[in-house]
Amino acid sequence: MEAEWHRITDLALSALSFVDKLRSPKVFLKVWNRESFGSVDLQIETTTYLLNDLEEGGMGECSPKEFEASRCQLQGNLWRLLKHQSSIWQKKARISWLWEGDRNTRFFQQVAKLRGMRNWIRGVQVHGRWVTSPVLLKRYSFGLFFPRTR
Repeated sequence: MEAEWHRITDLALSALSFVDKLRSPKVFLKVWNRESFGSVDLQIETTTYLLNDLEEGGMGECSPKEFEASRCQLQGNLWRLLKHQSSIWQKKARISWLWEGDRNTRFFQQVAKLRGMRNWIRGVQVHGRWVTSPVLLKRYSFGLFFPRTR
């Protein structure tokens, strides 16, 4: 990137416009991003496939320590990729928000309502039984964090 910047600085002496000066690093950064990171979605898909393949295949010929180390490495890589993907989506959402602003439109209200419906917990499976009653959910979740001691 530094070499590209110096090349552009040398070109700055010519009659290039400001937009032209910014266009070259943009192309360079796109190529660098593709070569360095690749497609995050493809990496997530590949890592998930490898992790599922490892877990379905069992230990095979490797020792339990090697199996666990491989599984932990793949899980760590998957979590890192998912966190990176989440960060990308947050940045895209922030850009969209800054670009469009806080317009309290019908579309915005529908998006907020759908997000609330999607994030709402309708029930939890407890000991093989599906619990949907809010009272039982509260009782069970309270019992998880504050178990009765006798």
